[in-house]
Amino acid sequence: MSEAFFGAPTSARALLSLRTTTGALAVLGLLHAEAEWSPRLALYAVGREGAARWAPHGLWLLALLAAVGVTLGRAPRVAAGALCAGLAGLHALAPQVYHNNYYVLWLFVAITALEPTRARSPWDAEASASVTSLVPRLVQAQIGLIYLLSVAAKLAHPWWREGGAVVRWIVTERVPLSGVRGLVNPALAPMLSVPALAAAAQTAIVGVEALLPFMLFSSRWRRTAFVVGGCMHVLMQEWLFPQLFTFLMLLGYFAFAPVDDRAWTLRVDGAAHPWIGRWVQALDWRGRVRVESAPGARLGLIAPDGTVRAGISAGWWLAALTPASVVAYAALALVAPGVTSLGGVPRAMVENLVVMVVGGIGLIPGKGPSHHPPPGGAPGRETSHPGGLVTPR
Repeated sequence: MSEAFFGAPTSARALLSLRTTTGALAVLGLLHAEAEWSPRLALYAVGREGAARWAPHGLWLLALLAAVGVTLGRAPRVAAGALCAGLAGLHALAPQVYHNNYYVLWLFVAITALEPTRARSPWDAEASASVTSLVPRLVQAQIGLIYLLSVAAKLAHPWWREGGAVVRWIVTERVPLSGVRGLVNPALAPMLSVPALAAAAQTAIVGVEALLPFMLFSSRWRRTAFVVGGCMHVLMQEWLFPQLFTFLMLLGYFAFAPVDDRAWTLRVDGAAHPWIGRWVQALDWRGRVRVESAPGARLGLIAPDGTVRAGISAGWWLAALTPASVVAYAALALVAPGVTSLGGVPRAMVENLVVMVVGGIGLIPGKGPSHHPPPGGAPGRETSHPGGLVTPR
């Protein structure tokens, strides 16, 4: 039992997709943190001269370069060790820059570096090799622990036990005083300033966090957990902008998803097949999609249950199948932190609008089921490939 659980059969692609995405998020997070930490490091530098003055900047640069190495798969264990050492050294030297987001990043980097593979990236030919690894299980356990510890911390805090106090403080004080001018808080504030509604929202937050770990580890409820948890993290990002934490949690959900099962079929016109196939291969970091050409066919994505999504909706679902979309979302939020407005519109509002439009595309209903579902595709399948991620039932 312990061997079957802790040493899960998977593929090199699963490990590489987690490691590559973690590295990319580390790069984006550290570039964003440099602007966030500047005032704190300026305070640290007061009264210090020479190397002592610039040591935190050197450790930040070490961590950034190491994060690039992790992303590119260049000596990944050495790069991961340097990244972890850089972050630990920076937080020890200048504790004022410490944040839980970077502790979670440190854990993800350490976990995903445990199992080296011969392939350097998820799209290498060797990425489909079957392996037995602790990494997916450890990422799953980390996600579950984060939720459970969050619930324990909330229940231990008197504000969370006073119905709605925290939520009312967020909408009336925290967000307005933060200077973030988004669309979500003005929409929620009138409702969540009402004590009864604030109490209900606060109870719902704790309840969802308490249920999500058990739902994620249940094959019956996992898909529901993906939807509920994903929506919760996106809402929190667009409301409170926790930034790096959001993207690490979304990445962690991919540790529960299948890999190398080719359960989804993208049907394209024969003339467009070569270049679309190359793009899908480059971005399908978990090997979920096979590309099928048919003369004159309209672009369509066939789900395992035979449902067909066409056009822009097909693109949305393709993005939902790969952690590359988490990197794209993180780039939207983290790149160029000094830019606070775009064309006179607050950046937070721009991000809110982009996320709303993209989320709306995902609500476009599919057609189907198709008369020609992909071979082996069936509702609720876990995996069809011996290298697929096997999750506990």
